[in-house]
Amino acid sequence: MKQQLHFIKTNKYLYIALTATLLFFFRKGIQYALLDSYIPLLVIIALALFIWVSIYLLKGIRLAIKIWSVFLILWALIKLLLFVAMSFLDELSNSHIYHQFGIVGLLSSILILCFGIYIFRKSRKLSPPNFSD
Repeated sequence: MKQQLHFIKTNKYLYIALTATLLFFFRKGIQYALLDSYIPLLVIIALALFIWVSIYLLKGIRLAIKIWSVFLILWALIKLLLFVAMSFLDELSNSHIYHQFGIVGLLSSILILCFGIYIFRKSRKLSPPNFSD
């Protein structure tokens, strides 16, 4: 447990970014669960457990964080491309679609893209865990 706390302390901004993005997608999963679609919530819970176990075991942490960051970057880029495509289509009438591709959706996609890039850059600079303690 000492090594895990040391990892979190030495990479606290990375840990904050990971937690913020996981909470963002956990909130989205709950929103979809309230609409009777439980798959997004189950996926985010599985990913959160995978990342938590990786941190706890200190094995594969770089790979887990890199996979998460690539997912964030791809998700944000796809949403931004869809936002551009939707801006050329007819006026958005459905409130769910408007929320996903409106100003709030655009800002959240940009924020997630920034977090994804930050996490990816930090994952490349992570030092291997020290197992000697």
